[in-house]
Amino acid sequence: MATEKDLLRVISDSPIFVPDAPENEPVRRLSPVEAMVVKSERFALLDQRIKYLDKSDFSKLDIVRFEIARGLYLINAEKLYVVGGYNSISDYAVASLGFNTAATSSYVRIAKRFIKRNWPETVFASVDNPNVGMEDFGVSQLIEMLRLSDDDIKDLMDCGRLTFSTSVPKIKALIKEYKAEKATREKEAIEESYQVMDTAHEEFHKAYNELKQHLLDRGDLDAANVLLPRIMDQVIIIYREGRDR
Repeated sequence: MATEKDLLRVISDSPIFVPDAPENEPVRRLSPVEAMVVKSERFALLDQRIKYLDKSDFSKLDIVRFEIARGLYLINAEKLYVVGGYNSISDYAVASLGFNTAATSSYVRIAKRFIKRNWPETVFASVDNPNVGMEDFGVSQLIEMLRLSDDDIKDLMDCGRLTFSTSVPKIKALIKEYKAEKATREKEAIEESYQVMDTAHEEFHKAYNELKQHLLDRGDLDAANVLLPRIMDQVIIIYREGRDR
């Protein structure tokens, strides 16, 4: 039976995160052959790492799934699956992990958006609660959260509607509810902007008629019957374009 010490070894041994090169170290351009060797070694390291984690006693833990997700993301981002003989990251994940295309895409996307580069935890991880210790979202929660923008997630977390303990079914329901609320707010904002435009248009018509009468009273027929209507035509075009957006 694996122990806590084993888990620490699983997470820390053969890290998939490549350290940055020392400052001021000259960078030598690799030949095509050298580049292929480097890519092959890199793929072999990530491949071995991912398979080891997936078969470990802790493979179901989110912290381990985060590492696997990060590995898949790197293989995809660097197109290392090519040197492994695969056509895509999905082909690799199907053959190596038994993932389907949807699961592979979700793992790659949560790694790109949510998982930190230097440690298997998300950008949301919190240690603010001394009674609980570190809190974080799990893989299943993050997959549902992919349907939200970063601003949406921040909004829901700030108001307390989305927490680390929110279950997956509740997240699904919350997203549906939140998007409906957001659509209603956007519709109301558009209608409000239309009301402002309509009021301005009515006021302009009133001013237009007053100005036209003033010009007629002065006997300026060209301004009243030619110039002013041309101005009105342009205002109508702008008004209609605004309403059609």
